[in-house]
Amino acid sequence: MSGSFYGLEPSGLYASGVSVGDLEGDARSAATGFLTSISEAEGAVHHPVVAGALSSYHGTWSSKANNLPVEVSNTGARISNAATTGVQYDNQAADPLRSSLQQQQAQSPFLQRPINAGG
Repeated sequence: MSGSFYGLEPSGLYASGVSVGDLEGDARSAATGFLTSISEAEGAVHHPVVAGALSSYHGTWSSKANNLPVEVSNTGARISNAATTGVQYDNQAADPLRSSLQQQQAQSPFLQRPINAGG
């Protein structure tokens, strides 16, 4: 990708998206560690109210924690796609200007004449 739009470097933005997406494994480890810690704490406490609270907490956060790696991957993909989309629309917006410039350059020889001609 080349060029920049709105002060952003598309290649850097795209690479950042890839880097974020690459954190999916780390997010999976963090989510697994989080849920494992809650489960282990639930088994370690001897008070039924605390064990019930931990069980409820685990139930509340389990699906969200398990979804974290997917969300990290999706976020990275969206960042990279934003760079690609920006370049595509930047190029699309520049096409009419390129066409006009080409027409102007094609007509330029016909419009030129010596400054001191005839006189």
